[in-house]
Amino acid sequence: LEGGALPAIDYRVLTLSENFRIPFWRDWLLSLGFVDCSRSSVSRLLKGGTSVVVVVGGAREALDARPGTNDLTLSSRFGFVRIAMESGASLIPVFSFGETDTFTQLLPNPPGSRLRALQEKLLSIYGYSVPIVMGSRGLPRR
Repeated sequence: LEGGALPAIDYRVLTLSENFRIPFWRDWLLSLGFVDCSRSSVSRLLKGGTSVVVVVGGAREALDARPGTNDLTLSSRFGFVRIAMESGASLIPVFSFGETDTFTQLLPNPPGSRLRALQEKLLSIYGYSVPIVMGSRGLPRR
């Protein structure tokens, strides 16, 4: 992550351990400096002075992402706070505005719908679920 957005800070972005089980995808993530979000990995990094980037809402929050909304999933996400306190690390809250305006969900997936039930089942099995999204010409909106 040399010379990146925060060149004076040694940091790593956390992702699910399942991402490291996919050939080539794993290598690409490692080359970008991503690390496993397990408790042991995060503790080791923080105790070693490396900062970590946590996407608190994760996959569950992604299922609620729609243009013009900001539905956060925070009420049960405190593990990262505990680890930071145990490691003596500071917490710096950051909120990204406009992120949900990047893509549009192709199919509505309100809670209780069949699509949402399928997405939540995949989330419970694999730890992530892929929202069905599209931007302008298939690319993110600018």
